[in-house]
Amino acid sequence: MRVNDMISGALIVLLAVAMAAYTTTFPPFPGQKYGPSLFPRLLGAGLVLCGVLLILRGRRTRTAGEPLAALGETYATKQGFLSVMLILGVILFYILASNLLGFILTAFLGVVTLLWWFGVALPRAALIAFIAVLVVDWFFGWLFRVPLPLGILPNSPSAAFMNIVRGK
Repeated sequence: MRVNDMISGALIVLLAVAMAAYTTTFPPFPGQKYGPSLFPRLLGAGLVLCGVLLILRGRRTRTAGEPLAALGETYATKQGFLSVMLILGVILFYILASNLLGFILTAFLGVVTLLWWFGVALPRAALIAFIAVLVVDWFFGWLFRVPLPLGILPNSPSAAFMNIVRGK
């Protein structure tokens, strides 16, 4: 099935607005100007921007009389189906294995697998996954203090690095 970007963009905008609206139910942190709703609202604003850009792109590329959605052979290939199943499998793998293996190892394996599947050479995929996982660990685990699962690792890399920086 081929769907015009106008539909995808509209769905993303609706999801982002609903997510931002839901953050109004989050309790504030006492004595702070911002609370747990800040990051989801920023993410929602970014998603609204992306959705609007998709809508504009879909409007620009749509030819007169073309339907917004149409069945077609282009997206119904075996490779496309396997790609979707692999993405869902990696998400399921993360849900099931992250407590045992930890965020770092589970996310690394998932990202490497997806990058390799989509055509990135294995050494480059491993390097990209390594850097991406460390950045995400630093961003969420250290900067935002989100408790990511450690699994078999005694400490998260960002916490270990910050302990070294602080001389502990």
